[in-house]
Amino acid sequence: MPAIIRLAVPQDAQLLPAIETSAAQAFRMIDELSWLADSSPMPIERHRQLIALSTCWVALDAENRPQGFLSGERHGNW
Repeated sequence: MPAIIRLAVPQDAQLLPAIETSAAQAFRMIDELSWLADSSPMPIERHRQLIALSTCWVALDAENRPQGFLSGERHGNW
């Protein structure tokens, strides 16, 4: 089954810090980026802000649970 990607919804915000923390562990093996593995995730409130701006997407598993996400910010017209 192909991955489903959708805009994040407010209920997703509370799940995203744990996903971010888990994903950051992959950087532990790269000396220049290993600090990311020990960094604090983005606060839930910031996730809520990006979700409200429609600049956050989640990848869902077979049970429609977020397993990954991408957040962005608009700068000017971009």
